[in-house]
Amino acid sequence: MSSIQYCLNSSTIRPAPLMEKIRIAGATGYKAIELWNDDLSAHQEAGGSLQEVKSALGDDYGELLQLGRQIGVAPAMEYLGFMKSVYTIEQAWQIATDANDADATLIMDPFHILRGGGSIDSIALVPGDKVAIWHWNDVPASPPVGEQTDADRVLPGDGVGPLREIEALALRQGYSGFVSLELFNPQLWEEDPEKVARTGLEKMQGYFE
Repeated sequence: MSSIQYCLNSSTIRPAPLMEKIRIAGATGYKAIELWNDDLSAHQEAGGSLQEVKSALGDDYGELLQLGRQIGVAPAMEYLGFMKSVYTIEQAWQIATDANDADATLIMDPFHILRGGGSIDSIALVPGDKVAIWHWNDVPASPPVGEQTDADRVLPGDGVGPLREIEALALRQGYSGFVSLELFNPQLWEEDPEKVARTGLEKMQGYFE
């Protein structure tokens, strides 16, 4: 049985209010959620409190929070495939190794790997325990991947990305952490957020299980 666990990046269901995102993540079976700062800011501006967020997270993810307290929180580096400076695994991994810190880790993402134009074989450069989290998404057939933006991402399996090969390389490196559904697709934002979250989880499980 796979040791992979599943996370929901809140950008995937962006229009939903913060507390609804947390509820949906818990209700559909995710074990973690990645929140954005603008989620927290909007919640506070609407009269909500961070204590409410903490309580909601605790209700859904008590075991995860306990684990977090035990291991602490460490920064991870994420490169972006559409940037002109650092846009490949090789470049990002060089920065991580140059830091000369045992806790240095990368965030890996099929979209950025493919958008950056590097070979997926470069995944083999990074040991599994040096990956903070794998984001999971797919790329459509058009526009050409080298012209795509965040908004073009599609659900895993709905595109043409070599996700089976990427999955195999990630697992071969010994990765056993969280895989997080991360999309910024406006078409998905028009749909029922709970359905999107549930469908995304099922599609991720179709790979890692």
